[in-house]
Amino acid sequence: MKRVLMAWGVTILAAGAGTGCASSRPNLETTFQDIHQRVAKIEKTADTSIGKLDETAAGLSAKVADHGEQASQLRAVMEENEKKTAALARDARTIKEGIYRAQGITVVPRAGISVSPTPRK
Repeated sequence: MKRVLMAWGVTILAAGAGTGCASSRPNLETTFQDIHQRVAKIEKTADTSIGKLDETAAGLSAKVADHGEQASQLRAVMEENEKKTAALARDARTIKEGIYRAQGITVVPRAGISVSPTPRK
């Protein structure tokens, strides 16, 4: 940042020197002092702004890390729920088959499930 400010200062000085060659020496010194004061003011403002940007960036980085952790936890919970859902579906299928067997109903697996009654003994 200081390099950019110095480059602008040198550019302004060069422009001032080019246009002020015919002017007197005290006027050139006043121009240099004015430029120096402006650059110092810009540096102060830039330092404050950079400090605020650093604070904001640190806060945002912390939030991103926190959200990443929460996303990982959510993924783990979702995977656990998918396993539980699959287990419940297997249990429901087992219970249904047990009820059909107890009632003497045969289940024939095909594209769909068709139920056909079987004679009781």
